[in-house]
Amino acid sequence: MDLTIPLENTILNIRVAVILQTGKGLVLGRGTDKSYHHFVGGRVKAGETSLQAAKRELQEETGLEIDKFEFISVIENFWKEKDHDVQEICFVYKTDKVEKIFPKVDLQEFTKEEMKDIDIRPIVLKQLIMNGDIEKISHHIVK
Repeated sequence: MDLTIPLENTILNIRVAVILQTGKGLVLGRGTDKSYHHFVGGRVKAGETSLQAAKRELQEETGLEIDKFEFISVIENFWKEKDHDVQEICFVYKTDKVEKIFPKVDLQEFTKEEMKDIDIRPIVLKQLIMNGDIEKISHHIVK
């Protein structure tokens, strides 16, 4: 069961994002409504650590089985949807560069230059990557 927890007027999501770099650039997926891109990842399941979730999500989405992950950051996001608020805690990991992915979902590789004009969420993760600051933080709150 995914760690999506309904509260009084808020939904709490616990998720992971994996920064996956190929020879071309970074691997991104499409949001459910196709209006934005996101990093490889998804919800943490009950009883699963964030590292286990990162490995599972990477395998499910790319076909890759990688054991070496580096914890980068925790990003806490807040936003409003139609009838409720959402609070999301995202554990961010990165892996070693890979040569090829075997996508099982809609994934694309983007250069840093191509990423400039793309809506990527969480936006703060895009900003940190674009600025070269991804390894300089450990916790970031976006409200």
